Amino acid sequence: GATSDIRSEQSAFAPIKPTGTDTAADVEATLQQRVSRLHRSLGKLLAVRTQAESTMKLQVQELQRQISVGREQQEAKSNKKQLELHSLQSRVGKLEAENRQLARELQTHVKSKCELEQALKSQNETIHEFNKLLDSNLEEHSQFLAMKQQVSEMKRQLQQVETEASTYREEFAKLQGPGDALGKHWLQEKVDLQQQVRKLRETYLQKDSEIQQMKEKMFRHRTILEENNQKAEAEVRKLDNLVEHIRRTLQSIPEMVGSSAELKGLLQCIGDDLAT
Repeated sequence: GATSDIRSEQSAFAPIKPTGTDTAADVEATLQQRVSRLHRSLGKLLAVRTQAESTMKLQVQELQRQISVGREQQEAKSNKKQLELHSLQSRVGKLEAENRQLARELQTHVKSKCELEQALKSQNETIHEFNKLLDSNLEEHSQFLAMKQQVSEMKRQLQQVETEASTYREEFAKLQGPGDALGKHWLQEKVDLQQQVRKLRETYLQKDSEIQQMKEKMFRHRTILEENNQKAEAEVRKLDNLVEHIRRTLQSIPEMVGSSAELKGLLQCIGDDLAT
């Protein structure tokens, strides 16, 4: 409640106005009244002080509680932020690791693409050399067949000449007589026929030797052709394995292939697609 002014007439601290008619009893009574009022005022002041202290204590407690709650909330927020920070750091670390892995895979794919292009180039060169060798063998085979036909014709001519020579020898034996001019003529024809037979035989042997050389050359070429064919088949198998490896690798990372035009083009180049 409100307190009275200590200088008012009702206050216990109001100054005493001396009068000439006041007696000691009156003064004492007035002092007792003022002392009584002073006690009541002090009691009110103490009550107000006690109430104020109680209110202040409650307010201090509430403030301390709010501070404690605020501190706990702040700590909880701080812990939550710390956990979120750790989570973000961990996620960033994973993303960086994934980026490094993708970079390595991309580098591997680029290297595989280069290897594939080099293998294709080497394979094309091998096929070109194989075709050149095949054309050369076909030409030599044609020459061989022509020479073989010539030798067959020469054999036939040689047999015909030998048959004619044998017939001439028989006729010469029948017609030959002492001092006969016809016998001399047949003798000259026999010599001529023998020379022709010898020339034909030499030509036949020469052609036969050329055929043997041609056979040996064709055999060597066939061996080289078979070796080149085996190498070409090995290169083709190696190329097929490389293409299959690249295809499986690219299919294992569809998101990266979908976002890269070069990788998508490489996948289509080897005859595949993301949808398959």
